[in-house]
Amino acid sequence: MSPLRKKIVLGLIITFVLVMSAYAFNAHLQKRALETDTLAYLESEGVNTETAIENSYIGNGAGRQDFYVMYITLEDTPTTTHLFTYRENTQDIFLFDTIESQAK
Repeated sequence: MSPLRKKIVLGLIITFVLVMSAYAFNAHLQKRALETDTLAYLESEGVNTETAIENSYIGNGAGRQDFYVMYITLEDTPTTTHLFTYRENTQDIFLFDTIESQAK
C-alpha cells in the first residue's frame, strides 16, 4: 500500500472514530438531561425521588435511536412502569405511557 493511501485510510479511520465519539457523547448528554429533568418533574409532583423509586433506566423509545424514554417503577406501584419523555420540540417532561406487569 502506498504511503498516500495509508494516510488516506488512517485519516478516514480517525474521522470515523471522532464522529462516533461525538455521537456517543451527545447521546450520553441527552440521556443525562432526560434523567435530571424527569427527576425534577417527579419532585415537583410531590414524589420523593430518593425513596419512592424502586427501579429506573433510560432506553430508546418507539424504535428510534434519537428518542429516549425514562422507565420508572415506583415503590407504591411495583407492577406499573411509568414512561417519561419530552414533549415533541420542547423541554417539557410528561408521562408518555404506563406498562402494567404481572404481580411480583
